[in-house]
Amino acid sequence: MVCEQGTCRWEKPEPTGDTPGGRSGHTLNVMGTPRRGFVFGGCADRDGEAVYLADTYAMDLTGEQPKWAKCEVDGKVPPSRWRHTSSTISATQMVVFGGIGETSRLNDCYLLDAEGEVPSWSDLSPGGVAPSPRSYHTATLLGKKLFIVGGYGGPGQRTQYFNDVHILDLDEHLWVGEEQGVAVERDGGVKVEGTPPTPRGNHSTSVVEFTFLCVMGGRDTSSYFDDTHILCSETLTWTQIRTHPNPAAPTRLCSHMAEGIPSVPSYMLFCFGGQTVAEKDRTAWSYRNKIDVLDCKTMTWMSAPGIVGGTPPAPREDAAWCFDKKSAKIFCHGGWANDWLDDMFTLDVSGIVGPPYAVQSLEPNEGPMTGKTPVIIHGLDFTKGKIVVKFTDGRNEEISEKAEYLSPTEIRCLSPDWSKYNPGEVDCRVSIGGEGFTVNRIKWVYYINTKPQKCVAYGPGIFDKG
Repeated sequence: MVCEQGTCRWEKPEPTGDTPGGRSGHTLNVMGTPRRGFVFGGCADRDGEAVYLADTYAMDLTGEQPKWAKCEVDGKVPPSRWRHTSSTISATQMVVFGGIGETSRLNDCYLLDAEGEVPSWSDLSPGGVAPSPRSYHTATLLGKKLFIVGGYGGPGQRTQYFNDVHILDLDEHLWVGEEQGVAVERDGGVKVEGTPPTPRGNHSTSVVEFTFLCVMGGRDTSSYFDDTHILCSETLTWTQIRTHPNPAAPTRLCSHMAEGIPSVPSYMLFCFGGQTVAEKDRTAWSYRNKIDVLDCKTMTWMSAPGIVGGTPPAPREDAAWCFDKKSAKIFCHGGWANDWLDDMFTLDVSGIVGPPYAVQSLEPNEGPMTGKTPVIIHGLDFTKGKIVVKFTDGRNEEISEKAEYLSPTEIRCLSPDWSKYNPGEVDCRVSIGGEGFTVNRIKWVYYINTKPQKCVAYGPGIFDKG
C-alpha cells in the first residue's frame, strides 16, 4: 500500500527462513551486495538462561518476500555482547562498538564487510585513546566520523553514566585527540563547548541537520529524561539549530529508537517505543509503541491527525531498527516487553520524507482549467532524468504532457487539462528518474475559463465599415 502524502504507515512482512529468534539489545543494519538486513548480537533466552550472543543473521531483501538465514562468516568474530552499537559506514560495511560482554563492558571496534555472499569480520583496533568500556551509549555517523555519546560503564569494576563525546575517524582508523589538534577532556573524550547533557544512557543520538546531532531522552540512576541537546559537529559546541529552541522530547523516555532521515529541505526525526514514566511516580513506568516525528526545519513535533497508519508493533524497548533508503522504510526487529520478541515490522516513511529533491514554488501559480499554461517549477536538487509532473487534488490526478529539466532549481512544464474536474486548488508534485513524488504541498489554482465552441455571442453586430 502506497503512503499518502504527509503520512507514514506500519506494515508487517512475514519473512521466511531461519529467523534470529527473540532477542533484545541487538543491532540491525541494511547494507551489502546483495542487499540484506544484518542482525548482530543481543541478549536472548537459551534453555531458560539469558545469554549474550555473537551470531550474525541476514535478511535477504532482493526478492518479493524477505528471507532470513544464519550467516556463515569469515574472519575474527566479535565476542558476545548486548546493548552495543552498530553503524553502517558504507554501502557494504558496518562498525560495531562496545556493549556488555560476558564478563565486562567493552570498548572494542569490529568491522563487518558484506561485499559478496560470505560476510567477513575483522578487528578494527583503531589507534589513539579509546573511550572507556561502556554500553547504553550511542554511535552516530557524520561523514567519515563516528560520534560516540554517553552511556554507562567505566574501567574495571567502577561504573558510571557518561556525557562525554568521542570521535572515531574512519579514514585514519583512530580516535580523535590532541595529536589531531583537538582539545580533550581530562576524563576522556574531545572537549565540547557549551552546556552538555547531564550524564546518561539509554538515550538516542540522531542526525537532524547535515552537521548537527540531537541527543534525546535517556536515563540515569534516578531519572528518566525528556530533554534534547544539539551538538554541532563542526564547532564541537552544544548549541541549537538556527534560532529554534531545542524541543522537549515527546515524553520522558529511554531505551527508545530514533532515526534522523534526510529530506528536502530538512531532516525528519522518527522516534519509536522505549520506556516512559510518570513525572512524579518513577516506579510507574510502561512501554511505548507510539511514533513521533520531528520536523527539523522548524524543530517542532508534527501533530496532524492520522499521520501514522497501519497496525503498530506491540509496545517495547531495546528493539533493533534502521532506515533502508532504497525502499524508504524503517525496519524494526525484536526487542523486549517482559519477554524477548522475534517479530518484524516496517514503517513506510516515503509520504513524509519524500525523494532527495523538493518543489518550492510555481511561476505562475494559477491557470485555466483547459491547461497548457507554461509553468516554471522552482525547487531544490533537481537532476536530469525522466521527469513526471503530477497535478492532484487527492482524489483525481493528471500528468503534464511535457516536462523538462532546466537546472538544479528549475523544471519547465505545461499544466495538464483539468476540465473534467472541479476548479480550485491542487498540489503539484514531481518525480525524477523513477523516484517517489515530492511530498511538500505546493499549490496550483485552476480557474474556470470559457471555450469558444461552447460560447454564444449576442448584441450589436460588427460591420466591415464603421
